Amino acid sequence: MTDLVALFELQEHDSAIAALSSQRVHLPGRAELDGVLRSGQIAHEQLGAVRGRRDELHRSLKLLDDQTHTAAAKVKAVNDRLYSGKVTATRELQDLQADLDNSERHLGELEDREIELMVEVEQVDAEVIAAETILADLAKNVETLRGSIAQSEVEIDNQISAIGLLRTESARTLPPELVADYERRRELNRGVGAALLIGNTCQGCRLTIPAVEASELHADKSGQVFSCDNCGAILVVR
Repeated sequence: MTDLVALFELQEHDSAIAALSSQRVHLPGRAELDGVLRSGQIAHEQLGAVRGRRDELHRSLKLLDDQTHTAAAKVKAVNDRLYSGKVTATRELQDLQADLDNSERHLGELEDREIELMVEVEQVDAEVIAAETILADLAKNVETLRGSIAQSEVEIDNQISAIGLLRTESARTLPPELVADYERRRELNRGVGAALLIGNTCQGCRLTIPAVEASELHADKSGQVFSCDNCGAILVVR
């Protein structure tokens, strides 16, 4: 029975390692990190969209600015010719005045549109800055979470390593064939190769075994290996 008690200690070590490994995989920070990364992806896409709008507006503003300069140059040229004193014919003066009026009206329309567009550019520039700030904040959050997760992983890995040493020592005290049998059962039974028998209930699967078999196991002093009929785990009375 001594070997079986020691075998259950081995099982306890393995269960502790499995629990820590699961804890490592399911660290709360991982879910939070996934959420932040998803938010970061959305923020990145939004930033790309608003930058695209900004660039398009800047191109439109540059084009409009060029058109405004061209229109202003035409107004000046027509105005200079109109008042140069070189044109004296009434009809030609009337045509120049009409051309000047049209050119000034066109220039005014361009300047009004340019002012409107400049307001749009200022707004979208502010949106870009806001989106960049959000993305930068999310990046900092990601860095913080990854650091916290890494620290937790190190702590858990240290615990697993310490328990692993204890497991190795426990395994050395047991007959190799018993350890091999335990390992085989553990692989088949989702990590449970040995389980306590309390009354006639296997603590590995929480199901009962026949009362006669349970009584025989409780009374046995030979160290004979009994296994659960339900889950196959080696049953241990402690």
